[in-house]
Amino acid sequence: MNKLKFNTTVTYDDYNAFQKAIMQVEPLWPKAFDKYKQSPNKLGRTLSRVATFLLLFFICIFLFSRDIKGIGYIFPTAIITAVALYGLFFFIGKDMKKILKPLPNGALIGVHEYTLTDEKIIIQKGGHKTSSTYNSILNIVESENNLFLFIDSINAYIINKQYISSELSPDEITRYLREKCNK
Repeated sequence: MNKLKFNTTVTYDDYNAFQKAIMQVEPLWPKAFDKYKQSPNKLGRTLSRVATFLLLFFICIFLFSRDIKGIGYIFPTAIITAVALYGLFFFIGKDMKKILKPLPNGALIGVHEYTLTDEKIIIQKGGHKTSSTYNSILNIVESENNLFLFIDSINAYIINKQYISSELSPDEITRYLREKCNK
């Protein structure tokens, strides 16, 4: 095979699946946190949030019980500080999701044209063009709908297997990539 070209469309669902795939490749936090985030148990999540608030409250009580001049009321000050910190963490977390969401007309979401040559992979989307040799692919993670070609611990090329337009099937493309990348 000298050159194989195909198009695939990357959606926000693919991006979310990529975020989960990162955790399989390079877990950044404990598995318990993973289970908490995926838990359908609303009561468990609520209790976890209450426990986080109480922890902040007791840390504030401890800090304000120290001999600090100008603070005469320990419990009200601790409560106000704990509420403020908890609110800050809550709103920062919500804003981070918006900030980190890829733009619809950016380099990640949309139609990507892949060209597989004997030496490298070339990916193009609009005016963006990049390429990697097969040896630079560190890991290949496959989900039900996607194929992730990791070039770093948190960077990967996303191939949506459902939206591939090619003369080869998604399974044949996956097999070819695994063979070329020795994965």
